Amino acid sequence: MAIFDVLAFLTGQLIALPSQPYDRTSLKFEAVHAPAIDVSGTWEGEWTDPRIKVTQAITLTLQQKGNSVAGTIVDDSGTKWGIIEGVVSGDRLNLFYAKEMAWRSAGATLLGSLKNGQLTGYYYGHERPKRGWASKGPWHATKLP
Repeated sequence: MAIFDVLAFLTGQLIALPSQPYDRTSLKFEAVHAPAIDVSGTWEGEWTDPRIKVTQAITLTLQQKGNSVAGTIVDDSGTKWGIIEGVVSGDRLNLFYAKEMAWRSAGATLLGSLKNGQLTGYYYGHERPKRGWASKGPWHATKLP
């Protein structure tokens, strides 16, 4: 009976494997329009990774110049993510951010829009080199005064 339980557990884990990492190129804006928003400033909110059932507080510190956005994202564990490429198009935001770790580098794309004073959207996880994991989850943030 114990062998059956182990096999059932392992089969369940294999079936639950996540899809391949999201492709950064496919998540970029097809066309970039004049910015209708200014995201400069400090934003506080949270993101949720349903894959591992974790919600973390985040702080975004953003500087916008025209369509370009630079800055950082810091999660509640103190991990600092640098924004490698940030773009505003109309009322939409697209940030590619990453962090370097000793054993791998990881990044994600944060897509969102500004509505009713709040940035909301989804993030899409990447990993370099692609190791076969992916994550996608909701995020939101409100600008601090």
